[in-house]
Amino acid sequence: MSINTLLLNVHSDRNAGDLALSRVTIHQLETNFPDNQITLSMNDPNSYKGELPTIGSFFTWVLKGETWNLFRLAWLGPATLIPVLTWRLSGRPWFGVTPKKLQDIMRVYLNADLVVSTAGGFFRSTGKGLTFLITAYSMVLALLAGKPLYIFPQSIGPFNSWWERQLAHCLYTRARIVMVREPISIENLLACGIPKDKCLLLPDVAFGFKGATKEAAQQWLESQNIDCSNDRPLLGMTIMDWGASNPNFRRQDTYEDAMIAAIRIFVYKYRGKVLLLPQTWGPSKADDDRIVARRVAKRIPELYNSVMVIEEPLSPDLLQAVFGEMDLTIGTRMHSNIFSVTRGVPAIPIGYLHKSLGIAQIAGLDEWVIDIEQVDAKILTEKVVMIWSQRDRLRAYLKKSIPNIIKESGRAGKLVAQDFALLFETTF
Repeated sequence: MSINTLLLNVHSDRNAGDLALSRVTIHQLETNFPDNQITLSMNDPNSYKGELPTIGSFFTWVLKGETWNLFRLAWLGPATLIPVLTWRLSGRPWFGVTPKKLQDIMRVYLNADLVVSTAGGFFRSTGKGLTFLITAYSMVLALLAGKPLYIFPQSIGPFNSWWERQLAHCLYTRARIVMVREPISIENLLACGIPKDKCLLLPDVAFGFKGATKEAAQQWLESQNIDCSNDRPLLGMTIMDWGASNPNFRRQDTYEDAMIAAIRIFVYKYRGKVLLLPQTWGPSKADDDRIVARRVAKRIPELYNSVMVIEEPLSPDLLQAVFGEMDLTIGTRMHSNIFSVTRGVPAIPIGYLHKSLGIAQIAGLDEWVIDIEQVDAKILTEKVVMIWSQRDRLRAYLKKSIPNIIKESGRAGKLVAQDFALLFETTF
């Protein structure tokens, strides 16, 4: 049986973590639905280099750069709801008030047999209510069109206002399956009145991402003039400008001071080298890790020979493999920590949202997480010294525990296929 699947909330391929999530999600769906035509709804469709059909998400319609188009916002509801209503009533959508770009999106919605919201961490209070509303509306519209909606493992919440919690309740109680990737997200759903038996806890699907080989990573490191045998130990870091992404965060300077202190102790105490690796390089400047990495490196010119700012973005395949060649990682980007531990490398996560702590709890590594609201030079350097002294024990632990987590992360697509098969049998 041929199946049309719409994959919602795909962000950008200029984020290696999001790209890894998308690839694993697509792989799981294709494996469990062999005759499956998947269409991606993307916030940054111009970044996509794959072979699947793509459409721009509603954000590409209502945003020009980072500025909201208020006329298009006001028109989004009528332009999308009328085709859905006429299609439900007569079997044929009426596009008389729907612009061409939205017609293309709506045809994909109406032709879909099932709709999947991709894995990620986007359904939460952002301080920008419109962002939350548009994200929710993309999923609500699937329900209004009568499509079965499945939520791949996500971080959900926190929600700061009553209307956000109410909207989450209305949405997720009507989804077929809601999968989350941390215990904290289940608590957030329960607080919204979602039945406990509706919520399934699965590891982040990126645990199942299979990147490049060890040889490919070593070859790349050698191209950067790093001798994998002699230039040891190696510390991989992801640094982000959380202050640019979140105006309420007032500790960006303190956070960067802490990262510099960690670099210094790693270089001076352990005679190591440090790679500042970009996991995200767009679509906005606030999302470009290279900008803050350059700023940090500029403040420690005396370590020029020991600290490398990697300017060229790496594919998630190669990035995961390179993290696997590190002796230690400090990751503010959550998926840099997942890339590391799946390759057996101890990691210190700097948590800027609850997802970092939650996923570390899944992996049994929560003692190493530092909240970005609390991190400072003293706390981080002490953590570096502590984890370095326990690195052999941690490597042995990861070798034993991570395979089970990887196996569990592969269940999401199977659960969707099993439920859809039951729904199909019931319907027909």
